[in-house]
Amino acid sequence: MTYLYQQFNNQNKNLLLLNMLKIFRNIRRKYLAEGKSTSYLKYAIGEIFLVVVGILIALQINNWNETRKKTNSEHQILTTIKRSLINDTLMFRDAANNARRSNQAIKFLLTKPPFSDTLTTTFVLALSATTIQSNKSAFEQLKSLGLEMVKNDSLRDQLVKHYDFNLERGIFRNKYNLGDFNANVFYPFYRKHLFFSASDTTFQDLKYLPSDYAALINNPEFTSLLLEKWIYNTQTADDIIANLNRHTTTLIKAIDSELNTK
Repeated sequence: MTYLYQQFNNQNKNLLLLNMLKIFRNIRRKYLAEGKSTSYLKYAIGEIFLVVVGILIALQINNWNETRKKTNSEHQILTTIKRSLINDTLMFRDAANNARRSNQAIKFLLTKPPFSDTLTTTFVLALSATTIQSNKSAFEQLKSLGLEMVKNDSLRDQLVKHYDFNLERGIFRNKYNLGDFNANVFYPFYRKHLFFSASDTTFQDLKYLPSDYAALINNPEFTSLLLEKWIYNTQTADDIIANLNRHTTTLIKAIDSELNTK
């Protein structure tokens, strides 16, 4: 539709220019036929002036249209990035809640509760890994179109810093700390001491419990691992994710401010 509209406008402009030239030509012929050379000269100068003014106006209109297109494109990409950032805050919230649920399970196990089948959920939660995710597709689209599309230098710098530094650093810290600990220490220990079992082939009554609960719950190594996992969970929720959420919220406000000026 936009292309057809532009073609229509271009055709109208060309038609208007042809009609103006036709009128000017007829007036010139009239002056020449009547032998009014002075009037013809004045008219010719006026005609040149009008043509120049018309060209300048057309160029200005074209510049306005180009500026409007760029502004609209900037508005659209910033709106898309803002929507992506809002979704990121929701994922950060879920990740932080997952780490806190894991800590609640760990604290419960540290109390050495009596054995029961319901401890399956507790052991699973204590083991659960917390991953930090972010959707960078909108920012990658901006980079492919050109970062200079964002005219506000400060906002452009904030976007680059957030996606290329803050996010990368937060995800790396979480993976290096909690991710590596879970994969290389905590999970192997779990596999050695806890086992899945089911009462039938439907797996409706799936259990994940130690073969010797008393020995495990009183094992100093297990207690130490639970405390270490609790520290990593706390660091993830209250430090890494909290910082990412703060940076993201600040960036959303900056984008809002820029969009409101458009």
